[in-house]
Amino acid sequence: GKPEIMADCFEKYWYNINDFALDPTLDETYTTLGHVLGDIVAASGVHASSRLHIGGDEVVTGCWANDSSIVDFMHQQGYTSYYQLLDYFVQRADGIVAGLNRTAIHWEEIFTDGCTVSHDNLFQVWTDSSVVSKITAANYKVIASPSNYWYLNIATNTWQVVYSYDPTMDLTSSAQKDLVIGGEVALWGEFVDDQNIISSLYPRACAAGERLWSAESVTDQDAAEERLIIQRCRLLNRGFSSAPVLPAGYCDTVPV
Repeated sequence: GKPEIMADCFEKYWYNINDFALDPTLDETYTTLGHVLGDIVAASGVHASSRLHIGGDEVVTGCWANDSSIVDFMHQQGYTSYYQLLDYFVQRADGIVAGLNRTAIHWEEIFTDGCTVSHDNLFQVWTDSSVVSKITAANYKVIASPSNYWYLNIATNTWQVVYSYDPTMDLTSSAQKDLVIGGEVALWGEFVDDQNIISSLYPRACAAGERLWSAESVTDQDAAEERLIIQRCRLLNRGFSSAPVLPAGYCDTVPV
């Protein structure tokens, strides 16, 4: 590890490692980041994506506020907001990504917090589906993963809820719709392990897949239900413990 590039808030946030933050004032932070991202790109091989997700969600600015050297740096730079410090970090991090001939993907907070980001970059929406409209209205590309539809760790997001969402459904112009390059379901691991990961993913991920791969006009849930039942039985036949589509989940046929 490299504890020397972390902001000094270990005592304040000792109870949650997710609250720790990098020290954005140190050159060594960016040297290390460049090495890590370079290793990822190198390990990805020649067929890797031209895009690289570098996060940016839920930055705990209180961690920065607890570090006197970071506070001093902000005063020297004339920063009056921790979002200005975040912007400083993002611009340097994006420069590293560009130097690796990749395009950066950020979580939506980098947009909503007002950071300066090239329009070549993308944002992934997670907090709410309404944010897709705000980001595409600013002429940025979007990957849709809204938690109110496509977070599979939320039990109320049934396959019917997942299927009901079209990432372009709240967009009023064709230009905005063209900026939605795709979507992704998310399954976070707080209550998921090797015993329930497959049943947590399927068949709900299949419902999202059909929405993404189908025309906007394909919205009939009754018809989709029949296809999902077949897909669920197909998964069971291949040894994957998919959850039922309906309360009566018996497979009376074995689809190929």
